[in-house]
Amino acid sequence: WSTGSTNTRIANLLPEIRENVSFIDTTGSLRNDLSFNPLLGLNTLSKKTRGKCYHLGAPYIFPSLKEKNKFFNIKFVKDILKKEEECEYIILGIGSMKGGTSLYNRVKNHPYLIDKTFFNQIKKDGAISESSGNFFDKHGKHFVYDEIVSKDFSLIKKKKTIAIAGGIQKALAIKSTLLNGCLYGLITDEEAAKIILS
Repeated sequence: WSTGSTNTRIANLLPEIRENVSFIDTTGSLRNDLSFNPLLGLNTLSKKTRGKCYHLGAPYIFPSLKEKNKFFNIKFVKDILKKEEECEYIILGIGSMKGGTSLYNRVKNHPYLIDKTFFNQIKKDGAISESSGNFFDKHGKHFVYDEIVSKDFSLIKKKKTIAIAGGIQKALAIKSTLLNGCLYGLITDEEAAKIILS
């Protein structure tokens, strides 16, 4: 499960499912304030499915690779990542590098969470979409950055990965992720679908 405003809204809309299902979030958070709680979606799902939720609690970007490596060597972190390997589905959001998404808005309004120079370099490298720390150019080429806490891309390709994203402003970003071929499924809206198909 990938935390984000879209996925949280989905969690709120879902009916109760009386099954014991666990949800694991292994991506870094773009937020360190209470304007949006990344656990809200997970907690809602947990209550609606009688399941448990696990949250990595990592920042989106670490100050250094040394700190990042130290964090990922902590036992409880390793345990959570092991649970992710055992999951059946991965649910992701897709963000646009051009605006109207959590990543773009965080850079604009809270530059201390992600360096603007670094963000501009990512765009200069050709990225037009981002999904759980994984980036894609307009042809669907995938790339990652060591500093960013990203979901394991080999796992994304291996599992039944479903993306949830919509809106005109995200259409090209969704298309670039689709072109990579890493998704098992996509949930989107009519406006985005028309642009993608055209």
